[in-house]
Amino acid sequence: MYLDENPGVAIGSLWADKGLTIQGKDNERLGYPTQKPLALMERIIKASSNPGDTVLDPFCGCGTTAYAAESLGRKWIGIDISRFSTGLVQRRIVDNFGYLNRDDIAIHGTPENPAQARDLAQADKFEFEKWVCGAMGANGMYKNPGERGADGGVDGVVELPVIRQVGSKFESQTEYVIIQVKGGNVAPDSVKALSETVRRLGAVAGVMVCFRDQMGTVENQRSKELWSDAYQQYPVIQGFSIEQMLADERPNLPPTWGYKHGGKTSAPQLL
Repeated sequence: MYLDENPGVAIGSLWADKGLTIQGKDNERLGYPTQKPLALMERIIKASSNPGDTVLDPFCGCGTTAYAAESLGRKWIGIDISRFSTGLVQRRIVDNFGYLNRDDIAIHGTPENPAQARDLAQADKFEFEKWVCGAMGANGMYKNPGERGADGGVDGVVELPVIRQVGSKFESQTEYVIIQVKGGNVAPDSVKALSETVRRLGAVAGVMVCFRDQMGTVENQRSKELWSDAYQQYPVIQGFSIEQMLADERPNLPPTWGYKHGGKTSAPQLL
């Protein structure tokens, strides 16, 4: 059988391809219950646009449409009601396309300076927490990202690849960092509670994200314990200010944490 003699049948309106399901593709999962398979969005974009066209997703969620559009040479615009989504989409794109960095993706509708961040914290504590978690690269641990309800002391969790030496080799092991967000005063007991949450959940570290004027409380009350990867030690509990986050600084964590800066990471290579 030859292709030019048996061209097959053009795809119809019912798509039942096995490859168009996200089931089993754990590397794609980002915690959104309505997340679409990347292969599905790529097929839709290929069928309905040309390279250089602009693709709009007005309910972009975790950014699968934006990811597919970027990979296929399209421009894209994503809109979502959740401020958490903005950081998640930005991180997903930057982490997977080496020629991009954070400045290449314009974000509108989220705080751009500390004054705007304080306004958001006062107006809507929950949206403030979601915005910070998205910007910090954190996902929800016990519930879907952005879902309201008791958080068990966890506003977000960062899945962190940690390089450790095992015998004569270096291996990547997945650890977790707990994110706790405070938009107002930080009580001493809340810092101590973060230490207990880290121990209870088996995480390696906890980061208290707050405004700079509250960092003194975090520093005075935090545990001084350390944990280590194959290269250096890090604090089990640390503070990280909203001002630092807005300035694109990073917590004292291994280089495999968070965003790629300048379009690439400085993470050690496995041997």
